[in-house]
Amino acid sequence: MNNKSIIILAAGAGTRMKSDTPKVLHKISGKPMLYYSIKESLKISDDIVVVLYHQYERVLKTISAYFENEINENKIKFVKQDHENYPGTGGAVMNITPTHDKVLVLNGDMPLIQASELTKFDVDATIVMSVLNLQSADGYGRVVIKDGKVAKIVEQKDANEEELKINIANAGIYQFDTKFLLEKLPKLSNDNAQKEYYITDLVEMSINENKILIPLEVNEENFKGVNSKVELADAEVIHQNRIKKEFMKAGVIMRLPDTIYIEEGVEIEGESILENGVTLLGNTKIVNSHIKTNTVIEDAILVDSDAGPMARIRPGSELNKTHIGNFVETKKAT
Repeated sequence: MNNKSIIILAAGAGTRMKSDTPKVLHKISGKPMLYYSIKESLKISDDIVVVLYHQYERVLKTISAYFENEINENKIKFVKQDHENYPGTGGAVMNITPTHDKVLVLNGDMPLIQASELTKFDVDATIVMSVLNLQSADGYGRVVIKDGKVAKIVEQKDANEEELKINIANAGIYQFDTKFLLEKLPKLSNDNAQKEYYITDLVEMSINENKILIPLEVNEENFKGVNSKVELADAEVIHQNRIKKEFMKAGVIMRLPDTIYIEEGVEIEGESILENGVTLLGNTKIVNSHIKTNTVIEDAILVDSDAGPMARIRPGSELNKTHIGNFVETKKAT
């Protein structure tokens, strides 16, 4: 626990989202994507640096509201990337000094990441590189592995016929030996078509110097990047299923769970019942209550009560041993 630093790359505009909202602020289950990367990182690190650039002030203000205590304790720091002088993934991690001997570099557009997956990077190597074993790696950079170590990474456009047959792909998450990272970052070059500094060049440097470079096969679902509204919707379905499964394991009854929507942060206790079409939003808390078909509850507390069908319990409502019938609406009601 807390034996590694984490850098989260969240500087991009996300043009494929086709939105004025920065990519990392698009929401899944009621919270911005970047929220989840930070939340899971806090479970394994006390030194987290979030790299921002596009709409810096907006992203900083939005995300800071969720993590005020951790920011005050200096567990989370935000830096504005010098995008003009240090573009690219390699440029994004420049001028950052991690506290710990190992540093994990994550992406802010991977909202399905889990701390349990990140702990698997605890391997003694100069670089631990995440890889995906896919049925088809078409569109991905390929990773050539020999004797259990990464021997080469190659972009699809540069791959030969044999390399194109490889189904091991680069998942884009790396853990570096901090000393190696700080030593090699100044040696990165942006002498390429995009005029950017690439973090993958560090992998090539370590191969050339015969450093220990270990491939770590990761779960594709956890490392799913979100680059479009379609991928955003796909990721939310996965995240919703996770939320609902945990509640059902804890004793909550759900009728047609695929029709139920529960935001991150909702609490449900006891043997509560959720019927089909129920929506639970914000900081709602349900205790031993029956929520009937198509009822919407937002920022409210229900204890030993029932609501619906088709009721709406609005923010500030606190219901205890209360029956709310169909088509009834409450707000700030006790």
